[in-house]
Amino acid sequence: MSYKAENTSLINALSPVEEIKEAIDSFEQNYWLSKHSSKEDLVLFHYTNAVGMKGIINNRSFWSTDAYFLNDNIELKYGIKIILEKLKFYLNKENDESIIFLLNKLIEVTGVQNTYDTYITCFSEDDNLLNQWEKYAAQGKGYNLGIHFSSDYDSRTKTSHYLDNLSTNYYPVLRKVFYEIDEQYEIVDNYINTIIDGAKKALKRKNELYKYWGAPASLYAANILLEIIFSLKSPSYKDEKEWRLVYMIDKSWKQEIRNYKINENMIVPYLNTYLYENLNGNYIFPLHTINIGPMLPKETTNKSLENYLANIYSCSQHPIKISKEIKIGCGT
Repeated sequence: MSYKAENTSLINALSPVEEIKEAIDSFEQNYWLSKHSSKEDLVLFHYTNAVGMKGIINNRSFWSTDAYFLNDNIELKYGIKIILEKLKFYLNKENDESIIFLLNKLIEVTGVQNTYDTYITCFSEDDNLLNQWEKYAAQGKGYNLGIHFSSDYDSRTKTSHYLDNLSTNYYPVLRKVFYEIDEQYEIVDNYINTIIDGAKKALKRKNELYKYWGAPASLYAANILLEIIFSLKSPSYKDEKEWRLVYMIDKSWKQEIRNYKINENMIVPYLNTYLYENLNGNYIFPLHTINIGPMLPKETTNKSLENYLANIYSCSQHPIKISKEIKIGCGT
């Protein structure tokens, strides 16, 4: 089994210049999505305390937190800083007025995330990280949940904000986080050069582009720009080995799906995000493993989990079912 990352289209741009569209589509399919894919079955781990674990399993959902209220919201500015730095670098060395126009438009749309609310659920690719146990799992007295992500057509992992209508589903935008500075600049350089090359091909064909070409071109480019912003993080966090399930929605869209929790005396917005696979007509929560924190007594905690899961199997009327194949493991 393997996981193939799928594309998304947050912003629909009408009639982008064909050469630019083709260049961006090629970058996405042949470079960008491959960075978020896995040759092996993809199981990612969410560290939490006992209350969080029970809530996630009982409700078959994660609380996707408004990115502005993450533990360190400075990280939101990290990717923007790199993208703007590189756009200005190319702007300063460019002589073609059409390309200058496009680069200025790209600078404008890099700030477009201000018109969207971004909700994030965080996972790690490692099931036994000491810093994650300490920071998110009650200093080692919590758990991590191994979630299986599938890209198979028949069992594709989906999400919904509506439990009463699971057919109203969303495909997860699951993206790996990159920490190495050289790789971060390589990603941004490659993408900007891709857009410039597409524009130059168009100019070579037409000599002159129509008056308003820069707006749809930059909007079409914004989809991946926004993904890049949320896929870059300071190297100081590299031990987290993070992946992110990301939603970006217009601030005015369906206010009723937003919920609010208290976190450190602040009211923080979140989305109740139901996660499931459709297996032969059955909605299954893709919980693969439950790992017990290293500071918990192994035998009694294991027994309590077995009893709890047995009760879930036999008594729960939830439309999203729990698999009977969940493995219970132990952190060290």
